[in-house]
Amino acid sequence: MNNMEKRNIPEIRFKGFVGDWKEDKLGNISNISKMAGFEFTEHVNYSDEGSIVAIRGLNVKEGKLNLNDVKYIDDSNLDKLERSKLFKGDIIFTYTGTVGETAIIPENNKFYLAPNVARIRLNQNENPLFYINNISRTEYFNKVIRRYITESSQATLNMENIRKLEIMKTNLQEQKEIGRLFESLDQTIDLQGKVVEENKRLKQALLQKLFPKKGQKFPELRLKGFSGDWEEKKLSEIDNIEIYQPKTITANDFINDGKYKVFGANGYIGSYDKYNHETDQVTISCRGENSGLVNYVKAFTWITGNSMVVNIDKCKELNKYFFYNLLSCKNLKRIVTGSGQPQITRKDLVTFKIEVPSIPEQEAIGNLFRSLDEKILREEERLEGYKTLKKSLLQKMFV
Repeated sequence: MNNMEKRNIPEIRFKGFVGDWKEDKLGNISNISKMAGFEFTEHVNYSDEGSIVAIRGLNVKEGKLNLNDVKYIDDSNLDKLERSKLFKGDIIFTYTGTVGETAIIPENNKFYLAPNVARIRLNQNENPLFYINNISRTEYFNKVIRRYITESSQATLNMENIRKLEIMKTNLQEQKEIGRLFESLDQTIDLQGKVVEENKRLKQALLQKLFPKKGQKFPELRLKGFSGDWEEKKLSEIDNIEIYQPKTITANDFINDGKYKVFGANGYIGSYDKYNHETDQVTISCRGENSGLVNYVKAFTWITGNSMVVNIDKCKELNKYFFYNLLSCKNLKRIVTGSGQPQITRKDLVTFKIEVPSIPEQEAIGNLFRSLDEKILREEERLEGYKTLKKSLLQKMFV
């Protein structure tokens, strides 16, 4: 072999495996099929209840089956749909509209193909977990799949072209090792995702219980040592509160790798060489579809005029983190005006009413939510770390 010839070997490899990977076509290593149109119209009856699920394109997302919105086909003529029956280990592949979404069937006797989704059933000496991670890579889509997509009213990849897709493969034992690694990593990501969601649900539950409901003078749940009614006030009645829209800058003003972040109605949107707020601020999105969304913006940021700043830096009646979470519980959507361009005006915001307890109780509630938000952030960062690791390994462990 010429020393200059490209070797088909991955950058990272399990110990004990050597030699080049071989190129093959997907149609040579699997049986690929779809549900024919006549089968669907003649033999399938959809219903909202049952036990046999028809897998449609919307049920295949980000390498998993998404079963939040399913149709059942228990009353269909299943004897005539044998070719569309799915078994454990089958790979599902979307080929119309959003092309290249994949998932693996987890069990027998529960799933059938619906239109616009292909079934890839690998030969016995091939490992499904290896191939689903191989073909779901962004690099594989850009390098291989994209070349075979035809565009008309929507992107489509026909069965013939799916069978033509080139793919690099290794021996079965190495396939199994790689497949097990990504299966374990996916389980870790799923578990960490659940940790994040559990903490977010806890926060939402506490927001409901630690702040008074409409018409109530104190919350359902009280931190130890506090009692008495909360006082209702309009925002304009709070001493030294400032409510204003800052100066707007546009995307043309942004600076790549600027020292300070720019915060708009939809979150952090760029960077700039200046800041207009040197302390943390509570803001309310006041233009566009997110009008009414409450945000906590970190110090040394340029906040644009698409956000209303509720500055309480000089206010002795409010704890900032308490105030942020209190506003988050409020239905600010009810003061949104405008249909074509929704907005919140200062005039409507200053008359908005809130309920406040003593400063010590505010501080206790604020500290509780700050601690919980910091925990959520740590768990989200851990989740992103696992996802980044997977992305890196997908790039380096396949050819």
